[in-house]
Amino acid sequence: MGLKSLAVVILAATGVGQSPPPALPEGPGKELVEAVCTACHTLERVVAKRATKAEWQDKVLEMLQEDPDITQQERDQIVDYLAKAFPPKVAGK
Repeated sequence: MGLKSLAVVILAATGVGQSPPPALPEGPGKELVEAVCTACHTLERVVAKRATKAEWQDKVLEMLQEDPDITQQERDQIVDYLAKAFPPKVAGK
């Protein structure tokens, strides 16, 4: 392996040169989303999804169906935050 190839491998392994994770918008539930959703997903994946509140409810139910440590109140807060922060994209915008 050449020196240039080795440098690329080291940079990739250490995360140097990679973009920082996206910042979530401020709001009630932000910390909960960061803590709960990033246990399995990157923030990039979270912010890329756009959905209605009903669709977020379905997705959160699906994702957390086997996690008894997350209360219903916390689930509701996650849904409310995601629905407000990441609503469906409006056509033409």
